[in-house]
Amino acid sequence: MRLNLFVLLLVIVALTASFSQGLRRVEIITPFYISTTSPFNTDWNGTSIIASVLAERGFHIIQCNSYDELKFIASLYRPKKIIYMYIAPMQPLTEADVNEMLNLMREYSLTIIIADEMNTSNNFLKAFNITIPGDILLSEFGTPFPIAEFTLNIGSRVKTHTLLLNYASWIKFKNYGTINVIGKCLDGRITAISKKVNDNDMIIVLSDSSIFINLMQRLSTKNVNYTAFILDLIDYASTGSNPEDVMVAFDLVHQEIMEPTEAIKHVEKAEVLFHPIMVFIAISMLFKSLEKIILGLILIDPLKIILVLIITPVLTTIIIKYKVGKTK
Repeated sequence: MRLNLFVLLLVIVALTASFSQGLRRVEIITPFYISTTSPFNTDWNGTSIIASVLAERGFHIIQCNSYDELKFIASLYRPKKIIYMYIAPMQPLTEADVNEMLNLMREYSLTIIIADEMNTSNNFLKAFNITIPGDILLSEFGTPFPIAEFTLNIGSRVKTHTLLLNYASWIKFKNYGTINVIGKCLDGRITAISKKVNDNDMIIVLSDSSIFINLMQRLSTKNVNYTAFILDLIDYASTGSNPEDVMVAFDLVHQEIMEPTEAIKHVEKAEVLFHPIMVFIAISMLFKSLEKIILGLILIDPLKIILVLIITPVLTTIIIKYKVGKTK
């Protein structure tokens, strides 16, 4: 039997057996990939604390290295609400990203959160008549740590937070009547807004991405609580949906993915949204990669075939046992 046909049969069997189980969380030690703002990054600049707290509240946490990956997971789970977060994008957001999000809105209720003190997201934001200058917002004392006040109307509740920002910028926009200002500094410059795209969809923009990182969560106090603000912000972004009906997706499409040897240094333990079918997809992708490696080695040096024949079964066994063994 051809290997690809065998893998296809595995996938079909897994689909039949696993759809009734739905998505479930599993603990893993190493993620599929890691970026600076990945929820798997437990270092000071990661978002593992926020991801863990949200997971404890019942939100489903995922990270996406491609929009196809997002659509695949969403098609399995079918959440009532998706919150897609671009946190400190390292690569520019473009009109193509806007189109991806608008297409997603045709299938799901969607809230987009962009947290960016640079101007990396401006090509995306201009579709909504919003820009971030990218200049540093100074406090009244001339330091790069201004105080901002945030107000969130969540149903019948009004939540207020006062936060000390890090290296933040500010937000400019047109059509004031369509914008809801939810954060501003003492000098009146705006640091957070929300804008309804239609009845079910919304975009939220913050001009300081560091609000989300682990360092700020560890610096939280009773009076200046970044974690409490993020929890209220996600509730606000959920637009009335219950946590168990909401999927929070961390964007890695615009991040630099670390090499595995570097990524492992930033990981202790993390919780992710997982589906049994993903075990077989991971195996399928592994086999496909190994086929390419084997073919390449044969073409380069036939003597390396022996080494490949030894390493390939061992590596495959380790990966398969790891993936299956960690699924609960």
